[in-house]
Amino acid sequence: MPTVNVPNLIYRIQQIAADAVEEVTTTCAIANFLDTSAYLPCVTVRLDNVDYGDYSETRASEEVRSDVYTFIVRVVVAPRTSDYDGRSETRLYQIMNAVRERFSANEWLTPTDADEPPANLRHALLTSSTGLRLFAQTGTDAELVGVEFTLACTFDYYED
Repeated sequence: MPTVNVPNLIYRIQQIAADAVEEVTTTCAIANFLDTSAYLPCVTVRLDNVDYGDYSETRASEEVRSDVYTFIVRVVVAPRTSDYDGRSETRLYQIMNAVRERFSANEWLTPTDADEPPANLRHALLTSSTGLRLFAQTGTDAELVGVEFTLACTFDYYED
């Protein structure tokens, strides 16, 4: 059975999400999931879960097996204590819309520098978002304002 290139998927997801954030903020860093302190606003991506479709179903006289890789896409906007007039919240809600639209228009995860979708990818769909959340800033007591999205990537494997 073919394997999924998770680092390549994470790269593609990061690029698409960062492009969406830049529609609102003009800049966006791509950071390590556990350390976003120096890069704001930023996007992080991590693999959250894999559902293995070790069952077969028949589609159009073919045997198909499907796996679903679930990623958490985190967008961090600013420290909680900055922008007391609410600009961080307003910007976050604009970013949420931009990220949703960007992924809706790109179900095959082809950022500007990737022409072909990942092998066997049926689609990548944003299934939910958390709304405004506060995240701990690594190594400090500070909190960061952000949002997390759940992205489900379904891969189909056709058997002979």
